[in-house]
Amino acid sequence: MLRSRLSAWMALWGLLWSLPAGAQQVAVREEWSVRSIGSGRPIRIVTGMAALPDGRIWLSAPLDSAIIEVAADGSSARVRYRRAERDSIVMAPAQIARTPGGGVAIFDIGRFSVELFGPKGEYLRKVQLEKPVVNPKGFAVLPDGAFLLTGGIRGEALAIHRFAPDGSLAGSWQPVATLRPAQVALYTAGGPITIAPGGEILFSQAAPHRIVAFTPAGQLLHVIAADSVLLPRVGDEFVIREGSKRRFRWDFPQSRGIFRLEDGSVLNVIAKDEDGVSIWEVYGPDGHLVGRTQVARAYEPWGMTADGGILASYRAGPLGPSTAVKLRVTIGHGSDPAHRDQP
Repeated sequence: MLRSRLSAWMALWGLLWSLPAGAQQVAVREEWSVRSIGSGRPIRIVTGMAALPDGRIWLSAPLDSAIIEVAADGSSARVRYRRAERDSIVMAPAQIARTPGGGVAIFDIGRFSVELFGPKGEYLRKVQLEKPVVNPKGFAVLPDGAFLLTGGIRGEALAIHRFAPDGSLAGSWQPVATLRPAQVALYTAGGPITIAPGGEILFSQAAPHRIVAFTPAGQLLHVIAADSVLLPRVGDEFVIREGSKRRFRWDFPQSRGIFRLEDGSVLNVIAKDEDGVSIWEVYGPDGHLVGRTQVARAYEPWGMTADGGILASYRAGPLGPSTAVKLRVTIGHGSDPAHRDQP
């Protein structure tokens, strides 16, 4: 295990130092951060963030069974919705996505449903999904109101699943990237997904590294990038054996965020929780590598704000509380993108 990790680190630093001539600097800095709710109670874990049209930020806190609302400038946070004994709107809110009408959709992993809210945060309705997705890693809403979830579905070796607006499973695609036993493939399938302007679907495979673009119907448009050295296929290290027992390594290195930037380039973020770092890379519209940098925090990016900020979170250790942040990513000319200013 130690030898394989050292080899991976050496390969990564080789990649960072051998970027193409003319590569640009990628710098990541925090604009604000939120660590607690109202009275100072820490946020135990964040699993999704999205901005409302007026700039307010919603984040999912499933261990608190709550949706937390943060001011646009990060100055305050309060519980907007929380699980109650009766008439609960949410149980265990997870990923959040913007809807075509300007509202937000929240995937509730506790009920395996989608809870829909309007542009002002008002509750609209619940959509019960037909089939459960195991260890979901990405969630998005298509222009026609259909939902995309990535992860594993039992009995299918596919990673992207489209649910119709009524919650019925309408189709799946993208073969799972593993030759390991079906159980491992089920848990490691998927990756972040987003809907770019015009309806194009961007998908970043959890592991190995592979960024692709699809039509709204799921037809492959093109492969943007693939680098199995930077992020290799999940191997035997996913299963950790402790005597006669075994457990799974849920924090395996994987892509955690994919975004189409204003100039048409693609931002991809890889998190290595165990090492406490994240890798930020930008590709041009034609797939060439613009720049790549390593940041000394394992950020999990969740969404973008209207002004181009990145909403993300990170944890204080495997069991520590979460901090929600707004990040600013800047790209400029330089020859050494591996060592930029870090937050």
